[in-house]
Amino acid sequence: MAGRTGLASLTLVTDPGIGVARTDAWTTAAFAMGPARALSWVTGQPGVEALAGLPDGTKHWTDGLPRHLPPGGPADWR
Repeated sequence: MAGRTGLASLTLVTDPGIGVARTDAWTTAAFAMGPARALSWVTGQPGVEALAGLPDGTKHWTDGLPRHLPPGGPADWR
């Protein structure tokens, strides 16, 4: 599917009140949007952060994602 959407992977991290089923549905929908649109959409959703992996190995994430990660987080991924 990466060839169709421009994404190899997409992970959403959500606040607990959003729930697993909704998070799963949102992840599927956002994956289908492709990287730019997905990250833009996620940025507009309160309590949702994303990590997008592209087929070439690069990663993009929303600004709030690092607070959900151990020290070093995305800075070590480049």
